Amino acid sequence: MALHRSISATNPERVPARTLPEAPAGAAIAAPLLPLSDEVAKTLEHLFQQLSQSLSVLNSLSSFVTTGKASAPTGQSLQGWLQPNARIAEAAMHQLRDMRLIKSPLLTSLSQNLTVLVLATDMLSQGHAAGSDALAFYDLLQRNADSAIGALYELRAQLGIAAP
Repeated sequence: MALHRSISATNPERVPARTLPEAPAGAAIAAPLLPLSDEVAKTLEHLFQQLSQSLSVLNSLSSFVTTGKASAPTGQSLQGWLQPNARIAEAAMHQLRDMRLIKSPLLTSLSQNLTVLVLATDMLSQGHAAGSDALAFYDLLQRNADSAIGALYELRAQLGIAAP
């Protein structure tokens, strides 16, 4: 039996209902506590966009370094992009949690991945990792960025908020 949930805005005449995707067998979909108003939906879209952009930058930078496409001077200049993007993602995650609308294992997974990302970017940006240690941190960064992007994608799907 297919499990469908509908989340509608506070004024159903203004915004059509959003249908959530089918849940895998044994999975529970945790919907927001209340129907999403236009304002809340826009706020969620904005936060998801911030997370998506920051995670994409972090993923691309770490991929650039781990695949050997960045020389040492280039790699050092790329580090300047790490911390600001990690902080933007961290701030968006805090705002998302503070809204207290979503209870989902995906949100927990996203939060855990972001915690690792922030710690790894701090270590790299502050020069605490060099040489093979730095490559290990970039690899850790890339794996967690991949996982966070996946969790974000699934969370968007659960909430019926399409990616731009």
